[in-house]
Amino acid sequence: MSIYTKKYHPLTHTIGKRVAQIRKSQGIGQEDLASKTQHTLSFNTISVLERGLGDPKISTLYEIASVLKISLSDLLDIENPEIKKQPEFLQNLEKGTQLLKKMTPEQLKTAIKLLEVL
Repeated sequence: MSIYTKKYHPLTHTIGKRVAQIRKSQGIGQEDLASKTQHTLSFNTISVLERGLGDPKISTLYEIASVLKISLSDLLDIENPEIKKQPEFLQNLEKGTQLLKKMTPEQLKTAIKLLEVL
């Protein structure tokens, strides 16, 4: 039995599919993506995320977007109708994005560390 038995959540599944789609379109394998994060993310983390089996931390999504050289908004495909059905997600994402844009590099590092703890 997998340790990742979790109730299916459509948003998590949608995000995972989007990560896989972009990664594949760039010709990057899961292991390559993990190594390009300088091993801050493991192959297992990426695999679990792409299968929609875990709730990704914002710092994980930010790291993946950075490696894939796309914005967090593009990674999350905010225009996707499935994601638009999650109003609290979009509101929180927009608020978080606005706050992140205002931070200094040091504040951003601290914010990411705090989010990882959550």
